[in-house]
Amino acid sequence: MTRPAKITLAAVIVLIGGGLALTAGAFALTNPVQNHFISLIVLLIGAWGLATGVGVLRLQRWARLCVFIFVGLTTYLGTSVVPLLMFFQMHLRPDVPELTEGRRTILVLLFLLLIAPCIWCTYVLTTRASRELFAVPSAPQPLGVAIIGWYLVISGIFEIAGLVRFGHSPKMSFGFVFTGWSATAVLLFYTAVHLCLGIGLLRRKEQSRRFSIYYCVFQLFDVAVFYLRPDREATVKTFYNARALYSAASATFLPFDALSRFVRLASIEWGIFTLIALWVLEASKKEFASPVELPQRSTD
Repeated sequence: MTRPAKITLAAVIVLIGGGLALTAGAFALTNPVQNHFISLIVLLIGAWGLATGVGVLRLQRWARLCVFIFVGLTTYLGTSVVPLLMFFQMHLRPDVPELTEGRRTILVLLFLLLIAPCIWCTYVLTTRASRELFAVPSAPQPLGVAIIGWYLVISGIFEIAGLVRFGHSPKMSFGFVFTGWSATAVLLFYTAVHLCLGIGLLRRKEQSRRFSIYYCVFQLFDVAVFYLRPDREATVKTFYNARALYSAASATFLPFDALSRFVRLASIEWGIFTLIALWVLEASKKEFASPVELPQRSTD
């Protein structure tokens, strides 16, 4: 089967990205100053990227799905980090100088340039010709639902890693701060919900779609309660103090004023994304309808 040049180029982009991540993770593991847990994750992502690139060259369906996962992670990372770089003054470590305006601009442009090829790869792999080459079923999962499902699954996977590495780190929900084992219980709850709902959506279960809608409403209520609380700043201060007690580096990384602005901005951003997800799930109701039973043949 002839492989179009666009798909070959998309595979090369994935291979380059995986190679860079693998190299960065390997170098970071040899540096005693770096966080080895994060370095190992980057190393594994790089290896996964290389395997995915080879899979795309061989027109494997699983590799096509992995590309979408990488695109989602990269886009999410870009949209999360860019506001931090643009609006907040961060202190990475005492031995690392503060970012100048010029360096901030360069990093923002790099993230934007990173997202551009991701969007192009998504376009190439979602065309009808590409779906036929990768033997995708004629009635594929709606793109919006697939994005929500994979986002929930990936969130659950990263939260499992968080349970292992940062299980007792403070959490905030509905304007309440949780520490210790209560924070672990909150993270465990969200991990189970994200994995169950994400897998159910990817398997096109109507019950999962309904519960995902309820979960979106739950999240909107969480954002509204936090944002409209009259003691919001006092709650953020409590959260900041709990983070500083758990890890002194977190207080250095984001001072209280920056943390307060970041939480407010993240709440608005999360509320908008949740509204979009709610609309997508409601608009996809027909896609989750039970298949119509074929009429039985007459016995006459």
